[in-house]
Amino acid sequence: MPEIYLYGAIGYDGITAAQVVKDLNALGKKKDIIVRIDSPGGNVFDGLNIHNSLVRNTANILVHIDALAASIASIIAMAGVEIHMADNAMMMIHEPACGVFGTADELTKMAGTLRKARENLVGIYARRTGNQDTKVAGWMRDETWFTANEALKAGMVTNITPGQKMVALASRDELIKRHGYHNVPARLAQAA
Repeated sequence: MPEIYLYGAIGYDGITAAQVVKDLNALGKKKDIIVRIDSPGGNVFDGLNIHNSLVRNTANILVHIDALAASIASIIAMAGVEIHMADNAMMMIHEPACGVFGTADELTKMAGTLRKARENLVGIYARRTGNQDTKVAGWMRDETWFTANEALKAGMVTNITPGQKMVALASRDELIKRHGYHNVPARLAQAA
């Protein structure tokens, strides 16, 4: 069964929507495609494009969260017909954010864009999980980190698979500093 690996940041100099579309087209028509995710997230619009490209594909998309599906990478995971999560993996959802430089009017406009993006993301999670928009919006506001069992209970994944022993990928402080996360659980630092 063909596999696509989304290991790394989404967008910018990392995994782009253009590359994923190219990879999907190179595979041709397949019955099933496995998409493996280990990503801290990244650019919301590249991520949405990847999500939508996977949804549009005629293959059954079988997502495997191998270690981390954070931020927009968790939205990409929602494209799976099945979403498998390693028992030692983590998923994180939060509100979209950006760094902005500009006038007061430009900042106000960007805030409106972020609110619209948040509404779109809430809708994707809610449709996938069957949870109410208000519940999902609360998870996003709180920057919620899910273990595999918590993700299964919340409807974020369909199956839990045995994982390998986690190796140190990043410290808790590095995740906070590099990716701007605010609520990294202590248990994640212990796993790393």
